[in-house]
Amino acid sequence: MRGSDNAVWYKYWTGTTWTALTSLSGNVTSDPAATSPAAGYMDVFARGTDGALYEKTTTNNGTSWSNWYPIGGQLASGTGAVADARGPNSLDVFVQGTDHALWYSHWDGTKWSASTSLGGALTSSPAATSRSSSTIDVFVFGSDNGLWRNTYNGGWSGWQSAGGI
Repeated sequence: MRGSDNAVWYKYWTGTTWTALTSLSGNVTSDPAATSPAAGYMDVFARGTDGALYEKTTTNNGTSWSNWYPIGGQLASGTGAVADARGPNSLDVFVQGTDHALWYSHWDGTKWSASTSLGGALTSSPAATSRSSSTIDVFVFGSDNGLWRNTYNGGWSGWQSAGGI
């Protein structure tokens, strides 16, 4: 969670009790997003004061954490990232850019891809889920106040209305 000091804080369930809150530091301007690609691993994402996306990781159940790493891009003010893990070496992160389009970056186990615009006219932070190692569904509210979906399964499907207001 983002604390009143604008740092990211976390705690976890040990199986029998919750740990104490621990600061991951930082000076973030969005609520964090987190995903876990494998047991003991966690990746946390948040918008920095410069508007760019940052990541912090642990590979040992939170015993130690990396420094905040800049992924880049520019997130719209008041929005945050969403992340999913399709496997130990496959992370995806989505943000609403300052142009109100959906932007996507992928971690392949060694490096982050350049951000790619998936278009759209977002009015909210995105939500995403991965149904399998090859499929991602991303949901957003569009400028028509409706719910929209874009699906990846070897390629992006393009925006499809899911209806609603």
